[in-house]
Amino acid sequence: HTAWPVWRLLASISSDMKAPGTGPVNVAEHHPGMFREGSPHTPGVYLSVIVQCRNDDYGGGMLLRLNRMLATATLMLHGAGIPSEILIVEWNPPIDKAGIAEVIERAPGTDDTVPIRVIRVPTEVHMSLPHHKAHPIFEHIAENVAFRRARGRFLLKTNIDNILSPDTVLFLKLGRLREDAVYRATYVEYDVAQPDSEGME
Repeated sequence: HTAWPVWRLLASISSDMKAPGTGPVNVAEHHPGMFREGSPHTPGVYLSVIVQCRNDDYGGGMLLRLNRMLATATLMLHGAGIPSEILIVEWNPPIDKAGIAEVIERAPGTDDTVPIRVIRVPTEVHMSLPHHKAHPIFEHIAENVAFRRARGRFLLKTNIDNILSPDTVLFLKLGRLREDAVYRATYVEYDVAQPDSEGME
């Protein structure tokens, strides 16, 4: 019972796929280095936290939101003793802005316990995809790039303005995640009183 019936959605997709230049594209065939199969998870790494972004100030305060997430995530994962890593996929980086690896921040003293890896997907890969002019970043493809390279036994896909709750981290600390299950968490909106500084102390 939806305002957009499934049959109409499928018909719309079918119509779009028949349009010139919108057929399926095997990106891996053209860019095998970007989509090679990764090795099995690295022993000892329990969790890979995955985000995607580009330094284009999307939504305003983009770097502040990214660094707030990185600071809190590295601090909590380190404090809980969860063997983990954070993967940032930098998709189609703007040529006039600093690279993500140059501007990210983390909680002090967490470099060894929660490493951050930046995977840069160059503009030529982005431009090889249909509708690349309309979308500066393909979020789900970027996430798949990270999924293939993640070293953790489990993957946690999130966004740069999401802050892990202490309860979520405590749950992860238990080490009871199942490989035959998909987990989700409730998303709660919170408007900070001082958006330029709150959560960065």
